[in-house]
Amino acid sequence: FVPPTSRQSATYQPPRVPVSNIYQPPPAPPPSVYQPPPAPVSYRAGSNTVSGLGIPEKWAAILPYLPFYLAIVVAIVELLLVPRTETRVRFHAAQALALQIGITAVSTLLTVGGVLSGRWTGTGLFSAATGVFLIISMIRVWKGKPHHIPLLDEPRKWLDEKIKPRK
Repeated sequence: FVPPTSRQSATYQPPRVPVSNIYQPPPAPPPSVYQPPPAPVSYRAGSNTVSGLGIPEKWAAILPYLPFYLAIVVAIVELLLVPRTETRVRFHAAQALALQIGITAVSTLLTVGGVLSGRWTGTGLFSAATGVFLIISMIRVWKGKPHHIPLLDEPRKWLDEKIKPRK
């Protein structure tokens, strides 16, 4: 058995850092290999004008969601005037037209039921609910968020095919 040799006490010493120059900026990481080009200053999303209507894309996309019967006319006019290259506007016009036709049909049925039964609660509640839904739809489309109603896919595609733009 060999006794341990006496060693000096190990004390902690912080690592030695070279003195930095306060007048020199800190080193920066190298730039990444790919940097996307900066967005043009003049471009804003939804600010381009829709050909065939001459109004901004944002307005053309939200007008068919107005919560009144006028929206049906607006949606039909947009589908007739806007070329197929304006896919976002045509999508919202066709979807809103299918939605407005469905709302009008259910509202008519509830009105007839109200006349026959003398109770108007269903018509009032349905009108309020659809009004709120259409206003929320307008806000979502205005902000550029995706607004897709899966139940209306087939009617939307059919309306988009059948209502061809005028030249």
